[in-house]
This record gives sequence, C-alpha cells and structure tokens, in this order.
Amino acid sequence: MKQTAQTHVFIVGALGITMTYLALTGRINNYLQPSFRPVSLATGLVLVALALWSAVRPNSFSSRRTSWFLLVPVCVVAVFAPAALGAATLNSSGVNRVVGNNLDDLALPKLAKDQTNPMTMEELTTRFLRSDSATFDGTVVEVQGFASAAADGTWRLSRYKIYCCAADAMAYTATLETSTSMSSDQWYRVRGVVRVSSAHNPQFPMIEVHNLEAIDTPTEPYL
Repeated sequence: MKQTAQTHVFIVGALGITMTYLALTGRINNYLQPSFRPVSLATGLVLVALALWSAVRPNSFSSRRTSWFLLVPVCVVAVFAPAALGAATLNSSGVNRVVGNNLDDLALPKLAKDQTNPMTMEELTTRFLRSDSATFDGTVVEVQGFASAAADGTWRLSRYKIYCCAADAMAYTATLETSTSMSSDQWYRVRGVVRVSSAHNPQFPMIEVHNLEAIDTPTEPYL
C-alpha cells in the first residue's frame, strides 16, 4: 500500500473510531444534543467501514494534504477530553444568559404550595421572569445543576440548555442562600424556598437552601 493510501486509511479510520467511541460511551452528549447520538454512531461506523474499504482498494481514491485537518477533533478528544460546559465558561461572553421576554403566554403546570415541586432550571427561570412571579415566591422547589462561585462570594446553581451543540449554549442560573461549603463544577440536587426578590442579584431567582445533595454529573448534562 502506498504512503498516501496509508495516510488516508489512518485519518478516516481514526476519525471514525473517535466518533463511534463518543457515541457508544455517551460522551457525545457533552457536545451535542442526545438526539444526534444515533446519527453520530452511524457516521462513525460508516467512516470505519470506508477506512477498511480504502485499505482493500488503495488505488480507488486520491488523498490531499488538507486531509490531516480531520485529525484535529481526534487530537482534541484524545489529549484534552473536554467535559460538558461548566463554571469556567459561565461568565464567557460566548455563552448567553437567558433574558426576560414575554413569557406570560407559556402554559405551565400549577404548583403545590404544601409540597416540593421538582423542576428544571429552565422552568425555574421562566417562572421567575413572568410578570406574575410574585405568586412564585415562597414555593418549595427541587432543582439540579452545577455550582459556581459568584464574584460577591455567593454560590450559584446553573445548567445549560443547547438546541444543537455546545456552541449555542444558554445558561439558566439561580443564586443560592446557603452556609454549606460547595465545590465549583460539582453537581448538586437542591431543595429550598424560592425568593423572587433578592439583594444579591435581581437578574436571578434566589433559593433559600434547605437540603443540598452532591450528585454525579448527569449522562445528559444539558437541557
């Protein structure tokens, strides 16, 4: 087999194996919506098959020097193994915070005042930004997210939502009122009382924490 053929087989095979590995292990969820996982697996398998076919029939293609650029994502995964977005990118200008829009028309389930209401960080923020947010005050909620330290020393709980990939991530954040020591980027399950009016940061809802439990990073870290 000629050197150009060997190069082609190596590049395509490495890319295919990487995509297949990410899809099978679920780590693809750190970069893409879970709905893309089957497509990523199929693409990886096709690339592996193409590499094997190219090894058998090395004279049926031409290779270009630019093909080496296909190894960039392979090297990134192999060397850095990027995790899901977390506290380090929370204050980045490339990541948008959710802003208030007209959310009053959204249909949301009625909340119970006498028991805990499990919800996502997105729902928590949506209810906080509605014009009737005063009715949300005092509600007991349970949410999950990762911790980050604010500049004023308070702790926040956040979770990203992506529509396609990590590049379009949007963060939903709440301020935590707690005396418990926390770790940045650690995921927590938080139960507490919502306060829609906070002296810490009026941009975010505040939760008076009643119970704080460290949990593993979800297999699907994004909403």
